[in-house]
Amino acid sequence: MVAEDRKFSRGDLLEILEETADMSPDHHDEIDDDEGFDSGVEEPILAQADKIRDKHEMRVADLFRNLSFRGKLFGDAYPFQLNSDSQELRLLDFDEPARLLYLQLLISSSLRLVPKSRRHELTERFEILSTRIFECLMPQGWQVHRFGAKGAVRYKGRLFDRLKKLASDIRGQLLVESTDFKATNAGDGGLDIVAWHPLGDARIGIPIALAQCGCTAEEWSLKSLEASPSALGANLNTHHPWATYYFMPQDLVAQSGGEVNWQRRTHLTKSIVLDRIRLIKLADEYGVANECVNAQDLIIEASQLRHG
Repeated sequence: MVAEDRKFSRGDLLEILEETADMSPDHHDEIDDDEGFDSGVEEPILAQADKIRDKHEMRVADLFRNLSFRGKLFGDAYPFQLNSDSQELRLLDFDEPARLLYLQLLISSSLRLVPKSRRHELTERFEILSTRIFECLMPQGWQVHRFGAKGAVRYKGRLFDRLKKLASDIRGQLLVESTDFKATNAGDGGLDIVAWHPLGDARIGIPIALAQCGCTAEEWSLKSLEASPSALGANLNTHHPWATYYFMPQDLVAQSGGEVNWQRRTHLTKSIVLDRIRLIKLADEYGVANECVNAQDLIIEASQLRHG
């Protein structure tokens, strides 16, 4: 997105890998000679350097194979295009909602590249688009509300007060007291979106779904359990366990044996994960892609950055 010509090649990536390897404090250890050779002997060091370059080339080839796979998987929603020999990736025009949504999710999944003072602009909007998808998933008659500290309408105030209101809404029992929380605690308690169906009466035993949204790339596995009964059940008791959802902008799709599967399959928890491909497919299925693209200004700003 930031390349001067909006193109990025395998050679560009290989050059970056080699430059970062040169700057790494472990680089000289990597190319050190094998045991039994004097450190002043040049040939083994060059051989090790060749091995490292081969390793980088294999990594680049693997990454570009994955880009080709993504292009086929996302179809018209994919905002990039590989050339015929899969050597160069080019940014396409992104005036279509699906491509804009992809780029928004891509930027949201790369917060490490965003100044800390501006990350909330992406995380807040990701929570809003996740809420819209959550509303689409819930059957007719369900109540769907944001619970997080920002943007919530039904739930406001301190965390304890919001949990107390939620417990009443879902006909559960809050097992903690206000004294168990700091007076200044206005966090989300691991909840971003809540949903339930009243079933036409006031008795206990209603269907419930709780969701957490996260843009983190490193700790998503643990974060996906924050809205689960295993995490909240000690403080909030309901007639039966609720369904747990986790929304993330990352792409966790992999190709295995010619079939679409999960990346990091062993990191999945007992939660329903909605990653980039699911969010984009659902936005298209329910016709809400335009509503979900709520960071177009940030996408345009990012695309106007230039690195020659």
